[in-house]
Amino acid sequence: MNWQVSLFRLGLALALIFPIGWNRESAHKTAGLRTHLLVGLGSCLFTLVGIDMAHIFGGDAGRVAAQIVTGIGFLGGGAILRAGFSVRGITTAASIWSTAAVGMACGAGFYPGAVVGSVFTFGVLTVVEQWEASKHRGKRTIFLTIRVNGREGLARVREIIVSFGIPSGHLHLEPESEGVVRSVTLEANLAARVVSRLVESLLHDPDVVGVESEVR
Repeated sequence: MNWQVSLFRLGLALALIFPIGWNRESAHKTAGLRTHLLVGLGSCLFTLVGIDMAHIFGGDAGRVAAQIVTGIGFLGGGAILRAGFSVRGITTAASIWSTAAVGMACGAGFYPGAVVGSVFTFGVLTVVEQWEASKHRGKRTIFLTIRVNGREGLARVREIIVSFGIPSGHLHLEPESEGVVRSVTLEANLAARVVSRLVESLLHDPDVVGVESEVR
């Protein structure tokens, strides 16, 4: 492969990844513009190196590129942070993953896939983000501490919460020393009217001792 083609593919990778990185940069994410550009550039270059090595020495041209997937997995994992009951950075980690795929497509000369991948990734980060924001407009982060008697009460509390469309993964159990659950903590973005209905439903359960709420 001549150097003009290699230079074009590297430049195309940077051009297609720039809007994705800029979106993360403008959102003040840990992995911003420079990180995404470097990931895309490195992925493209690794793919080019694999193609040239296979041409010169023989073998599988995708062997080097295949290791990019594993490497990007470790890099994306570093962008995920846990704060209390919340996990942040998953979207940024996924955008790094997609960026690597765009870079690999450029390096392999799969231009239609690279362009479409870049456009779709940017669309998910912008259009879908705005749609999600509109769904959560008017909602607040609510912390509920629900005191429960017994395992059966806990199961019913879980059913009530799920019936309101809240994933059970938002629940955090606080066991006593004997291993019996004494309280359940719930963190979710809910409208005020939904919170009042949820608390009312929980208090109707005979095994719920009390419910404490905090708005943040």
